[in-house]
Amino acid sequence: MDDFVFVQRHPALITDDYWFELDEYKRASGEQFLLAHIRVHHWSPSVFKRILREWKVLRTCVTAPLFAVPEVDDDRWRKFVGKLGFKFLQDTVCVNGERRPIFLHTI
Repeated sequence: MDDFVFVQRHPALITDDYWFELDEYKRASGEQFLLAHIRVHHWSPSVFKRILREWKVLRTCVTAPLFAVPEVDDDRWRKFVGKLGFKFLQDTVCVNGERRPIFLHTI
């Protein structure tokens, strides 16, 4: 990741209950890296169903691989991103020195 440069944050969907954003990074060669941010403000079964529906729509528009790194790595977060289709890829050391897992979602 050292040679990737932040380009832009793309808000994909903002609601009162949750939002999706994508951070775009690029290398000088043009290679792209997209980091998914999903923040849930209000949780309920109906909100979760909407999240799943909207996620499927988002992935029809954004077909590039998406990566996710948890702020807090716990079973609840892993279960949530697993329901969205993310798979564990590898552990990495972040800029702040913390070791965190990286998850990947592909179409």
